[in-house]
Amino acid sequence: MRESEFIRQNQAKWTEFEALFNSPKPEPRRLTDLYVQITEDLAYAQTFYPNRSVRAYLNQLSQRIFQRVYRNRHQTWAGIRNFWTLELPRELWAARVDLLLSFMVFVGALCIGLLSSVQDPGFAELILGADYVSMTRENIEAGDPMKVYKDSRPFDMFLRILLNNLLVDVLTFVSGMLFAIGTLFVVLYNGIMVGSFQYFFVEYDLFRQSALTIWQHGTLEISAMVLAGAAGLTMGRGIAFPGTFTRMQAFRLSAVRGLRIMAPVVLMTLVAAFLESWITRQTALPDALRLLAILGWLTLVLGYLVWYPYRLARSGRLADTLPASLPARQSLPFSLSRLRSSGELFALAFSHYSGFYKAVLRGVLFGALGLGVLAALFIDRLPTHNLFLTEAFTTDSPFRFLFRAGYYLRLTAQFGAYHAAPWLAPINLLGFFLLTLLVLKLFGAYPGIPARMAASTQENAGRGTPRWLGILAPLAAAQLPLFLPGFWGPFAFGLCFPICMLWACSAWWERSLPWTSLLRAVQLIRVDLATLAGGFGSMVLLSVVGMALVNSPVSGFFLDILHANLPFQEQVLRRVPAFMLVFQTYAAAFLLLPLNLAVLVGYYFHALELSESQGLKARVEGFGQSRNRWT
Repeated sequence: MRESEFIRQNQAKWTEFEALFNSPKPEPRRLTDLYVQITEDLAYAQTFYPNRSVRAYLNQLSQRIFQRVYRNRHQTWAGIRNFWTLELPRELWAARVDLLLSFMVFVGALCIGLLSSVQDPGFAELILGADYVSMTRENIEAGDPMKVYKDSRPFDMFLRILLNNLLVDVLTFVSGMLFAIGTLFVVLYNGIMVGSFQYFFVEYDLFRQSALTIWQHGTLEISAMVLAGAAGLTMGRGIAFPGTFTRMQAFRLSAVRGLRIMAPVVLMTLVAAFLESWITRQTALPDALRLLAILGWLTLVLGYLVWYPYRLARSGRLADTLPASLPARQSLPFSLSRLRSSGELFALAFSHYSGFYKAVLRGVLFGALGLGVLAALFIDRLPTHNLFLTEAFTTDSPFRFLFRAGYYLRLTAQFGAYHAAPWLAPINLLGFFLLTLLVLKLFGAYPGIPARMAASTQENAGRGTPRWLGILAPLAAAQLPLFLPGFWGPFAFGLCFPICMLWACSAWWERSLPWTSLLRAVQLIRVDLATLAGGFGSMVLLSVVGMALVNSPVSGFFLDILHANLPFQEQVLRRVPAFMLVFQTYAAAFLLLPLNLAVLVGYYFHALELSESQGLKARVEGFGQSRNRWT
């Protein structure tokens, strides 16, 4: 068939497609049918008119619909409604034992806090802090025991409380990775704190006033904490008792279930922070109204978290959440030439990590062990179990700055305070380089690398300049912001890190000059900034929370156990915290780093495909060749 005849026969169909595509509300079914027909026409044109304009025109049409579909994927209202009315209640019903256990541990801890406060009048200061107890006593003596809820402006108070409570909830959930022991300890610790806090007002005969004030927001706040404990126990139980699955498969399943349970935790914490900031401060409200609000929130929580899943289970609408089997793990789980949402980049980073975490684990633990030994030898003792300190230690050894570095780890999960200890830079750069090299090499084994990159790599393979030299410049540049003092160092590091990693990706795969690779990184970061911010931002948040575990009571709890059970002299025991804190800080940081690297490398190929559509072109060409073989 001549090209002119081919165009004449199909021109009306193509025109209809363009009009339908550009309409505000295209009909999905008709649009899909036309798209399938156009791809068939493209395959035909690819076979018989490979160098003609009609092939380019059809290729442009198919790319437009392809990019529009992937750019504008969104969750429909029906899907959202199905999650809250069916999927989440199914998870809550499956985790009912974990929810009950979390509640019982919290209630038991609350009783421990009450009884301990009865037996020891100074217990409240030990748990709540002497400054807070002193401030509350002053408020009671001044005749306004609830003044603490009125000292700040509502909006400032809302942000502070929301961030703090979200951190506690996420910490409770993430601690489940410690085989659920960490979650139980966090719930136990917070239960004791609530018990001692409530009894503090009982001592001053203020139980009624304090309870009616505190539990207006506390009903939702504590319920969210208990539910976060159930989510952490769900994840931890999957790790501790994998059953017939591998431990990694069980972790993937239980982590997804735990994340679903965490969805209402965020909403409850948000509402609780609003109530505490704007409503709790209204202490002049009638007691009956405040009691009604408490009972209303309690009824809503029990109704949705307990009664509604039970009712659905009795009706037979719920099924087991765990699949009977998982698909076999593939060595190459996905193609790099596919577009990814921010959630997919986040999730697939863990899939990549499962392929090389054993190699990373050995190297990271060995390096952290060496740094821990050096810290134990040169740091005499620590004043507390808190790694994130800026005070000087009892020795003038430069290794004390390892601990100052930990302060910034809490902010941006970076590894050094270089303005104070520049010798940390080469240590961190070496670990950064080795992990980046490993991630880049493993990504190179996946299918979907553009043909021009593969050809460039093969062409430059024999030039004598190793590819690893090209990534040294961006990795070193990523370290430069850490020489800035104060908050600006880690802040600048967080902004520069994605650009430097995309710079390294361009230098690794495109084999271009450093300046050209940097411009390429800036270009790619602007292609889909929303996806980059969502995927990388989520991973950074997870990393910060993971590093916060190092600075949590969980760390001090295990150190106390070591102090109580190790059969060493006090001179040796006082060096144990130095070793443990440096070891666990660097081990956690460098074990989390590959996840952040995997997200950014995944975005690199996502941005390439979105801007160039090389993968789509390859699939279209392959489709045409496949059709040609049968004709």
